[in-house]
Amino acid sequence: HFQVVGEQRNEFLAVHGFTWCLAPSDTGSCRRGAHPRATVRCLFSRMSRPFRQHWPEYLCEAIGLGLFMISATTFAVLLFHPASILRPGSVLVRRTFMGIAMGATAAAIVYSRIGQRSGAHLNPAVTLAFLRLGKITGRDAAFYVAAQVTGGLTGMTAAAVLFRPLVADPSVNYVVTVPGPAGVLAAFVAEA
Repeated sequence: HFQVVGEQRNEFLAVHGFTWCLAPSDTGSCRRGAHPRATVRCLFSRMSRPFRQHWPEYLCEAIGLGLFMISATTFAVLLFHPASILRPGSVLVRRTFMGIAMGATAAAIVYSRIGQRSGAHLNPAVTLAFLRLGKITGRDAAFYVAAQVTGGLTGMTAAAVLFRPLVADPSVNYVVTVPGPAGVLAAFVAEA
């Protein structure tokens, strides 16, 4: 149940007692005085402006994290799956190679065109740090995090399709990072 109200066509939309501006001004806020109930800023225009301006960066961020997840799955299958011919015998050697592979992957993404375009946050924690430092706005941070989640899920889905039976093996476990034998507290302290 909604009705369009206002002096100009499709200017405001009244829904269940709330009035939404449909014709924002150039400053991103609604024109005032056109309707007495027009007190709510135009949510859609305020949220869509950063998206319209920075969608290539968000897309690059999604692609970067998707590629990172495909790389992580590929190296985990090659280094940890029992059926892999490349699997080294020592757990320490496997973890060392995995660290080198993921570091090289991250460096390749950071220095690639897509990484340089997006800033290569590749992690919501990095995005939130940039937000806290004032390097990006809250709306940009929200779109970056949404792109990172989308890219991570898409990359992991693609990797799961590529390595269907292998990625579910307990030795690979969909590349999930879990605390070791020392427990959650030790993992938390090591990450901090």
